[in-house]
This record gives sequence, structure tokens and C-alpha cells, in this order.
Amino acid sequence: MIFNLTKKNIIACKPCFVYGVIANIRGMIKRSFSNFDAVVFQNSRGLHTLFPKEDIDVLFVDIENSICKILENAKHWHINFKAKNAVCIVCLPSGNVKQNNIEIEDILDLNAEITRVKKIQFKKIKSLIEPARKTAISNTKTS
Repeated sequence: MIFNLTKKNIIACKPCFVYGVIANIRGMIKRSFSNFDAVVFQNSRGLHTLFPKEDIDVLFVDIENSICKILENAKHWHINFKAKNAVCIVCLPSGNVKQNNIEIEDILDLNAEITRVKKIQFKKIKSLIEPARKTAISNTKTS
């Protein structure tokens, strides 16, 4: 999940992380936002929009996870978008920047987890298991 720490909202629930030179060069070719809601290109500061199937919003993120450049509604067939300080690029469906009020210098958590929900789920499971465990222990003590 990608979480905007500055605005305290979720930008993407199911991002696709892209690693490696070849994958970065491939970019959005033959990718669409049907199986995921963001593409994160690691170790990249430049992007082309030669073959994406749809217009995209692009966030350039620096080493401190701060957004250093934003391109809204990037059109097809542009060769090179760059940001000098970027270390990764986040591509979102067009309109996402405006919808989530994303701005330059917002801080992102690119690997966020919903830990509170997981803790609650664990407590529910534990509450179901614990009585059975206590019963099993008491039965072994009495036998």
C-alpha cells in the first residue's frame, strides 16, 4: 500500500513494484491498472510515455520519500520526463493526484501496512483458539 504520510490518506492499495533495468525500460508497455492501482519504478528518475494504454499521473520521489515533482495527466508519446533528485517513480491512473490532493513535498510510505487491522484480526483468532487451548491443558492435567 502507498500511504501519504503528510495528508494521512491512502494513495494506492495494490501497487506493482518494478525492479531492474529492463523492467524500468519497459515502463508501462502492456501494463494497465486492471490488476493494480499504481506502478512503482525503483531506482529510476526518468520515464517515457511511449506505449501506455491510458494517460497517467506521475510522482517523482526523492531519497527521503518526499515528492519532488508531479506530472498530472501525462499524455502518450513523450520520450523523457525527468526529475533530478528522484530515486523512484510512482505512476497512478490519471486524476489520482487531484483526487487525493497530492502535492510536492508530501512524504510517502511506499511499503505501508495496515498493522492495526492485522493486530485486531490476530486478537480475534487468538480469542477463538485460547479457550480450546485452556480446555486441552486442563484435560491433560486431570488425566
